Amino acid sequence: MQTARAAVRLCARAEVTGVAFFDFKHGQTGVAPNAIELHPILGFRCLGP
Repeated sequence: MQTARAAVRLCARAEVTGVAFFDFKHGQTGVAPNAIELHPILGFRCLGP
């Protein structure tokens, strides 16, 4: 975990690629207004510092 945390960097903007599906609101935190989710995440790219 220490190695993984050391490799993390913050991005002002990012591009996330994944498989989208619509779930329903069932008490989860941070849910989008339309309950869309990405599972699995297939790619992540920082676009800004």
